[in-house]
Amino acid sequence: MREFICTDCGHNVHTESDEPFNMPWSDGHRCRFREVKEGPPDPLKGFEEFHTGGGCMALQKDTVLGYIMITDSDGCDMPKAGQECTIGFYDNESNAIGYVRAPFDLVKGGAVRISH
Repeated sequence: MREFICTDCGHNVHTESDEPFNMPWSDGHRCRFREVKEGPPDPLKGFEEFHTGGGCMALQKDTVLGYIMITDSDGCDMPKAGQECTIGFYDNESNAIGYVRAPFDLVKGGAVRISH
């Protein structure tokens, strides 16, 4: 059994064939697959510990549009397993675009896909 993942949307396909079935989605999106050879990608790859000021910490990842920060639910400490976290999206001028809350275990496990 081989595993493929879409490089755009993260959709996974398991198949015996050399290439996964490539059907367009209802929104017209057509997945571009690559083979997963070393297990699923780390959903927190690229995030680094960051001092936000005032003794607060976060996980931060720079993006083309700005950056993403993940904190505990209070917004002042590193996210912890078994607890809810806040995922904030910011533009290049540090203006908040929005945020969502999710269990950090789902974020670490890849069930919550983060992109900006």
